[in-house]
Amino acid sequence: MICGIKLLVFGEDNLKKLRDSKLLDFKPYKNGQKAVFNGLHFYLYLNLCKIDGSMHKFKNGGKHNADNFTLPEFSEVIYDLSETFEIDFYLAKFCHLEFGFNIKLPFPVVKFLASIILYRGKITKYPSHEKYGIRFEFAEYDIKLYNKSDQCKYADENILRIEIVIKKMRRFHQKIANISTLGDLASFKVWHDFVWELLLQYDALVFLGCDTDIIELRKDGKITDAEAKLLIDGQKPYFLNDKNRMKRKQNFDEFKRLIDTHSSSEMKDFVRTFLIRTLFVFKLEVSRQRKQSKERRKSVE
Repeated sequence: MICGIKLLVFGEDNLKKLRDSKLLDFKPYKNGQKAVFNGLHFYLYLNLCKIDGSMHKFKNGGKHNADNFTLPEFSEVIYDLSETFEIDFYLAKFCHLEFGFNIKLPFPVVKFLASIILYRGKITKYPSHEKYGIRFEFAEYDIKLYNKSDQCKYADENILRIEIVIKKMRRFHQKIANISTLGDLASFKVWHDFVWELLLQYDALVFLGCDTDIIELRKDGKITDAEAKLLIDGQKPYFLNDKNRMKRKQNFDEFKRLIDTHSSSEMKDFVRTFLIRTLFVFKLEVSRQRKQSKERRKSVE
């Protein structure tokens, strides 16, 4: 689930081990040195080393991140990094994080992406500047949904990638346990909280099914002229620009009601069900671990 990450490694002993590693072929880069190993980019400076890349790709020898990446595999990657470079990567600080899922859909990914029209007041532009899908950008995080099958030759057909890019941890510390190191991420509780956050953001997406024919709905008398106009205007950039906040909210609420009534939610529900099931699995594991912890404490007493 966790893929892209940016790490910071400090300490003269750690930097020397990286500098002297036979696996890292450092070349001059800007005001430091750079090396690439199994999908990770190492930027070595005087007092620190920045590591940027995909731990998921590292698991696959740097080739791809098209398959699943479980928590046990994530923990194994941390262990492998620590063993490979003789550094305790469990204590490495991270300053950027991407988490999400590769989901196999029973329908074309392009059809799913084309049905997304709004997210928290932002109008979807598909295809957007993202080559394979959609990216909603905010100051502290981004939401990405794209066609993994088109992006990666190793992926099966109709693979959707949905993820949150955390650019600033401040917002997420309010919702997720106070985490700062790579080792902190190797926890079912943390992954459960990540999935919950992803589900909340996913529910903020507004879908209008590609098979929703507004003209036919009006002809059949299922909607009025005013409702037809609202469904059309709701897909335009100026829709949420009304300066009157109450009027803006009324328009959006009515627009959402019309969509919920007249547009199929099959595609949206499929992905939502996947996220809910995953959340439930992590919740069970967290409960199991808490129970084991209580039993251990009782046995010590």
